[in-house]
Amino acid sequence: MKHLQLKDGDRLRRQCIGVDISKKKFTFCLCQSTEQDLHFYTKPKEFDNSETGFRHLLEWSGTEVDSSVPYSFLMETTGCYHESLALFLARKGMTVIVVHANKAKNFARLNGQRTKTDPVDSRMLATMGCDTPGLKPWPIPDEKYLRLRDMSRLSEQLEKTRTQVLCRMEAVKHSGYVTKSVLRAHKSLLRSIEKVQAANEKDMSELVNGDPVIKAGVDNMESIKCIGKKTAVLVTAETLGFHQMTSAKQVASYAGLDVKKEQSGDAEKKGHMTKRGNAHLRAGLYLPAMVASWSNPQLMDDYKRICASHPQSKNIALVALERKLLCLMYSLWKSGKEWDPEYGQDKKQEEAMS
Repeated sequence: MKHLQLKDGDRLRRQCIGVDISKKKFTFCLCQSTEQDLHFYTKPKEFDNSETGFRHLLEWSGTEVDSSVPYSFLMETTGCYHESLALFLARKGMTVIVVHANKAKNFARLNGQRTKTDPVDSRMLATMGCDTPGLKPWPIPDEKYLRLRDMSRLSEQLEKTRTQVLCRMEAVKHSGYVTKSVLRAHKSLLRSIEKVQAANEKDMSELVNGDPVIKAGVDNMESIKCIGKKTAVLVTAETLGFHQMTSAKQVASYAGLDVKKEQSGDAEKKGHMTKRGNAHLRAGLYLPAMVASWSNPQLMDDYKRICASHPQSKNIALVALERKLLCLMYSLWKSGKEWDPEYGQDKKQEEAMS
């Protein structure tokens, strides 16, 4: 443990270790801020992104931080590469903060950072942890949801691969000369994919049915007309059971279904969907939204109303239905209730009469 040599009357206020993670390695730096707004940094170091590297980081932090002041580890979301370190540290009782990459990028811009290297980014993240109040610790997600997400994405990828193989088989069958060995290879590959698909679907079903919370949430979401079990499981998996989500707006933003507007003075740009979010959710909700536009009476009215106001593009109405379906599924998951088609209808009738 190290103690800083501070001026009289000044005291250590916060400590944060910023970690910039990539596939093979991670770079980290300790920032210590004082009550007089002074910042002290260690030289950035680098370890392998493995359990051995994680242990070395924990040992290093024990020798560098001041144990009299609490400290935290801050990292940004980097696909799935940050998850192993975040889980390791959280299970060891450390305070872990995971921020969205856009939030870290905006902080760097605010502080005039132009250079982008791993050491510079780790220093920036450490500064962010010391200078940004209100950052919430990252709660450990349930392992069941992580497994369900992996299975769901495997199912999605297998279905895409199966479609590709079927298309190639059709092309081979209708070509001028049919190469039987190639056709046999495609059929064998198709059987292998379908075998893996069946095993994966069985594992997913056992996981969902074996957990009362997941099963109840999936059943409630399935009660919405146009939402099937596959979509309900996908939404549960990709949101990790709506882990760390506290509002419908937050859920829509996580999926990239929020609208960005730009206006300054007399200039006003047309609003558009950000698409800065989970692409698996947007893709998985597209067909249910399309089905809802003609089969769900409650959502049909919304679809027709939006199409009437935007006749040039029906996709705007479909995206709006995607958002509405996702927010509705979030509400059912949190409330623990099934969908009530008549909910809110009395209020709408009163507004229409008035």
